[in-house]
Amino acid sequence: MSDLLPIELWKSAVLNPKETFAKEKKNASIMDGVKQLVVGGVIAGLLVGVLGLVGGNVLGVVVMPIMYAILMPVGGLIGTGILWIVAKLLGGKGSYSAQYYVTALFAAPLAIPGAIPLVGLLVVLYELYLYVLMIKDVHELDTLKAVIVVLAPLIILAILAFLAFGAIIALLGMRSLAGAGA
Repeated sequence: MSDLLPIELWKSAVLNPKETFAKEKKNASIMDGVKQLVVGGVIAGLLVGVLGLVGGNVLGVVVMPIMYAILMPVGGLIGTGILWIVAKLLGGKGSYSAQYYVTALFAAPLAIPGAIPLVGLLVVLYELYLYVLMIKDVHELDTLKAVIVVLAPLIILAILAFLAFGAIIALLGMRSLAGAGA
């Protein structure tokens, strides 16, 4: 990746994902993926700051781009690791660096419209589709396995959140009963 703002590559990854993923996985570089996500993060953070979605002041315009520029690459490294492990458990053949880099090609540009309320929901749904295509291509898995790779961590998180919520409700109920008996 030589361009600081690779508009054509981002456009291709979002609009022609299958062809772009197949071609770009050969150029896999974690550092290039980090650069993609930092640039996308700065732009998305600026948008959030300018729209006043956080604080609505100059501080938001300064802080949000920095936060996004740090959190997007770090979150990407962690998320890639989780999906990479699940893909490997299901027979995936791709490398971590190929998965991270190809993910960055669509995650960076989609973070920009994704920062806009309500639009972000549509972006997330399209990103799930792109994740399935990316996992299929990078790991040479069939569609069902790629869907499982993408959804398994989300389902596990939902179950854990449900259990945590249930535990909190149970604790509050026990506390309420203990207070009523005193």
